[in-house]
Amino acid sequence: MQKTNLQAQPLLLASIVLLGLVILRFDHGFVAGHMDEYDYLFVGRLLLDGQNWPTHTYIFGWDLNWYLYGLADKFLNGLAGARLLASIFGLLSLLGFYWFTLELWRDHHTALIATLLLALDAAHRFTSQLATYDIISFTLLVWSLPLLLLMCRQPSKNTPPMLILVSATLLVAAALSKYTVALYLPVIGMLILVVSPRLALAGGGIVMIAMLTYGHIHADQLRILYDIQIQGAHEVNSSYSHVLLRIGRQIGPTIAVALLVYLTVIRFRPGDQPKILSLIVLSLLFPAYHLISQNVISLQKHLLYSNMFLLPIIAYAISALFVIHEPLKTSENDAGTKQFQRTKAYSLTALVLLMIGMYGVSNQSNFITMQNSYPDVGDVIAFSEEMNDTSRVLSEDPYLFRYLLYSRVPQSQIRESTWLDNDHDGIFEQRDVKQAIWDEKFDYVFLTDQQHATLNIDLRTMMKLKQYKLLYNQRYSTRTMSGHSTTGMLSLYRRNHSVADNSLTN
Repeated sequence: MQKTNLQAQPLLLASIVLLGLVILRFDHGFVAGHMDEYDYLFVGRLLLDGQNWPTHTYIFGWDLNWYLYGLADKFLNGLAGARLLASIFGLLSLLGFYWFTLELWRDHHTALIATLLLALDAAHRFTSQLATYDIISFTLLVWSLPLLLLMCRQPSKNTPPMLILVSATLLVAAALSKYTVALYLPVIGMLILVVSPRLALAGGGIVMIAMLTYGHIHADQLRILYDIQIQGAHEVNSSYSHVLLRIGRQIGPTIAVALLVYLTVIRFRPGDQPKILSLIVLSLLFPAYHLISQNVISLQKHLLYSNMFLLPIIAYAISALFVIHEPLKTSENDAGTKQFQRTKAYSLTALVLLMIGMYGVSNQSNFITMQNSYPDVGDVIAFSEEMNDTSRVLSEDPYLFRYLLYSRVPQSQIRESTWLDNDHDGIFEQRDVKQAIWDEKFDYVFLTDQQHATLNIDLRTMMKLKQYKLLYNQRYSTRTMSGHSTTGMLSLYRRNHSVADNSLTN
């Protein structure tokens, strides 16, 4: 059917809003760097300098991410340049998502609406402004999807080998950029298997060989990663109810609408049922993972992947509402019928725009919450300028000073309070930190109350007794998507006098 002007107006507005939302992703002055950003940029600097760092034992991703951000950090003005690269990936992911939705529903209006909804998504905007691997992995996965649809839409014998290779490579790259994305590989493989066993075997073979090769090369490091990170840091850390609450607050309404659309499609458009069911299944993988493992670490970022599959369903429903049927054949004098249809069209348009607006307002609130989910260390950064090559630093924030002092202070003089072995017995204990503070082995001590808030009570008392000067002390408050609040103090101390022997080797 012909699209009416009543439809064109809101779609034009959607295009303008989308442009504005894209521009917002290039605003990088909102807060100081995230802990993960300083971590990744420090590792990027090390790798670019030809030094070794056990990246595969503690980071969920391959080294290419750190090289990319390291180059941006080096040549594009530090953290700001790295965030610029992240925003470029964010823009590329929106373009890939438009193409994915277009290939899915074969309708530009639906693709535009879906892209607008993704641009409004709080998690997408958040990851597009942080120099972390999340947006890289997301972008690679998004761009693999339209290629997979193209591959499945044509007879397998006519599928260009290059198309199979490129789509498989993007899937592998997405998984290696963020290991948890590997959850999607078997499910996507099974969906393709239903459509075309031949393509599933060809593409799946490439993916499997690549992943197994990578796993074999880094087997020892990945085993350490599994033991320390997955079995340790990412062990059960929340209740089922808390995980459900966080999932519900972030994407609960989207899941509910998607299920409602599916039930409606069963009755009125059964031909679209397999597509929508597949999207729903893919959208539930990360929520299921976090619920089963009772793990809330990175949950708010992982739910972005859920919306990647839910939003095309929402856009499909909105686009269907916008299809205004042709007027009934009436006489030219039947003004009442024409006025009724015009009123109905405007009312429907206003309702849809109101719903999108409410979705945007909700996500803006979620975005602010995500921004405030970690303390702002911006004011602390200025004090790093006074540190020199003789300074010894103990930091609770693992990589803040490793990154800030990279070229000025030897890394051996920068220690992390969580991983300090003062007595060299091979065990990292709180008494090691207390002993080092009491012996005044550090010129500067930075506490954040994020890793060991209880221990910090003793450390602050000890530094007061040892007459450390308090350079900075600021209370902060963070809040998660579930509404859980945490308060703490950012405290930076400087030793106020020299001691006879403050060697870190003693």
